[in-house]
Amino acid sequence: MVRIRVALFLSVFVLPIIVLGDELPLPETELKALKFEARGEYRKSYEAYLSATKDAIKCGIEKEKSGDKNAAKAFWASAEVYLHRTVSLFSQMANPDYNELASALGEIDSEANNAVFSGYVKYYLSQALLRCGRAESARQIADSAGFVRHWFIVGPFDNEQGTGFETAYPPEEKVNFKEVYKGKRRAVKWREIPVDAPLPIIDMNAMMRPNDQVLAYAASYVFSPVAQDVAIRIGSDEGFKLFVNGREVASDNVKRRFEFDQNVVAAHLSEGWNLIMLKVAELKDEWKFCVRLTAPDGSPLKGLRFAKTMEEASSIEVANYVEAKAIVERGARDYYEMVLEKESAEDPVALFHLAYLHTVYHWMDETVRKNREYLEKLLSKYKESAILWFFAAQSYIEEV
Repeated sequence: MVRIRVALFLSVFVLPIIVLGDELPLPETELKALKFEARGEYRKSYEAYLSATKDAIKCGIEKEKSGDKNAAKAFWASAEVYLHRTVSLFSQMANPDYNELASALGEIDSEANNAVFSGYVKYYLSQALLRCGRAESARQIADSAGFVRHWFIVGPFDNEQGTGFETAYPPEEKVNFKEVYKGKRRAVKWREIPVDAPLPIIDMNAMMRPNDQVLAYAASYVFSPVAQDVAIRIGSDEGFKLFVNGREVASDNVKRRFEFDQNVVAAHLSEGWNLIMLKVAELKDEWKFCVRLTAPDGSPLKGLRFAKTMEEASSIEVANYVEAKAIVERGARDYYEMVLEKESAEDPVALFHLAYLHTVYHWMDETVRKNREYLEKLLSKYKESAILWFFAAQSYIEEV
């Protein structure tokens, strides 16, 4: 797939807004960053966004201390967008030294006290540490973010033209490690997949054949020291179904590229052993997934442990299904969608930032162009905005 790089720059919370004619209302720092990027001065643009990220964090913390929770959410949403721009612009610099980025992100990680935002920081920090050869440090950061490393996987099963997504293959009825199933081309059985990579993204494209028009199941046995509602945070290429203790709790039949934390699902872990199982579908190209377990607000969970061998897992009696009651936090997406729904459907900040976030995180099916919808809505008001015309045109470029 061809990655479409976009630069959407907007925040009304960190710096004073200035408006230039029919141009989008942009903070002065972001207008400067945009000009730097347009001239290919990526370092200056990166530095501007890094500074804006830190300012947003500082303001978010101050608002939380003063009790203004809604204003704090606005700052953290802005910081989330700035964070991605910071990382993206750094990667566009000539011969970047990722030790520099790792140092900057490490400083941000130590300052941020918003759990969802911190999850993004840890993900990008792990990637930066890997790029500069610091694998053990990357592993420690990833583990602190709640990534699941211990999986049992079976497949591939048939998913020709997506027809297998709604087919209940035998693992959906019962996980039986001794059973051999009819796969797409040959018999398949469960395998232990301990993920030793510092950043535990499971690449099923590399471990299975065939790896197009297929699907597979991944099961993880999780011991929880207490009964608790949790957030299961999933990134997947492509669609998935999620089962917790034998019950389907989420389904998203999408065709999309993998990104971090694309779906966040509320689930209940009973005290004792629980079974989390993903059904991950694939049509073509990449095929991968990752899962994080956090508290509903994104903060770390304590005391979880995982079955590491089939022998251990086979002796486990899984708890009965219990419905979760908690509301999970998704960060900037939640905030900006709330603004459009409850405050103003025309809010340029929410529209612009959501367009950007939909573009980079691929939350929905590739045929659903929410980014295009938001940008065209902005263009109806800001017809002279060269920035909007550029990004709107980019939204029509199909990924091939």
